[in-house]
Amino acid sequence: MNSGFLLIDKEQDWTSFDVVKKIRNILQIKKVGHIGTLDPFATGLLIILFNKATSFSRYIIDFDKEYIVKSQFDFMTDTADITGKIISQDNNPRIISKQEFELQIPNILQINKQIPPKYSAVKVNGEKAYKMAYKGKDIILPERDIDVISFDLLDYNYPYFTWKAKVAKGTYIRTLTEQIASLFNKTACTIELRRSKIADFNVDNALKISDITQETELISPDHLLYKMNHLTLTSHEEKKFINGQNFTTNHKDYSLVRVYNNNNIFIGLASINNGIFQARRVIHE
Repeated sequence: MNSGFLLIDKEQDWTSFDVVKKIRNILQIKKVGHIGTLDPFATGLLIILFNKATSFSRYIIDFDKEYIVKSQFDFMTDTADITGKIISQDNNPRIISKQEFELQIPNILQINKQIPPKYSAVKVNGEKAYKMAYKGKDIILPERDIDVISFDLLDYNYPYFTWKAKVAKGTYIRTLTEQIASLFNKTACTIELRRSKIADFNVDNALKISDITQETELISPDHLLYKMNHLTLTSHEEKKFINGQNFTTNHKDYSLVRVYNNNNIFIGLASINNGIFQARRVIHE
């Protein structure tokens, strides 16, 4: 199978593009992409897409993500993480107890707005914000809606707090650390960041770069779309689907549905509108 995906556990100091480039060279596959950029200092789950599976990124980019984070109270950096330059530091801080922190968890779950950090891949007039920041340009990023779906305090030893959160697309964990600190009228910085899940895909099932060989088998791309409805075509319908021909069907309408042949092999995506079956993405190898 030349089209599919892999779950990769990114190591620290690798960029997401470094991972893509390395795997491309090992597997000798030219068309490679990824879902969910991770900063170099962060570790954890990346979904790497190959060949025709790269076209599925639009359907999975909105998946929720889960992170395990270690943060530290009483200082801030220009990048909002440990790699940046300290821009604020409290040398005589008020100590926050674990009980006081836990009382704020309901308020953490209510955080629903956020301004992304200037050292981010958000584009401003077509240019990535972090590139503008490194050039010393003034950047004004618009506030965006976010969603903190779940939050668990894993460990607390002031000034350090380790937590796990499930968040919706577009949530910057580095900024969320600062927002949590602001609930106590304090500053904080993200010092460790690990992505543990993307939707139901778990980093525990991921491969390290060192595990990848030319014999590594890709995961079938339909596993990415596990939440989507599916149907099976007859041999006659399959031929029309693969050739991109519309045809009438008795199947109910779907805006998008996974399509399998009668051997239970995934062959692509389709839509059905008023009984007209139309191919949207054909995976035929």
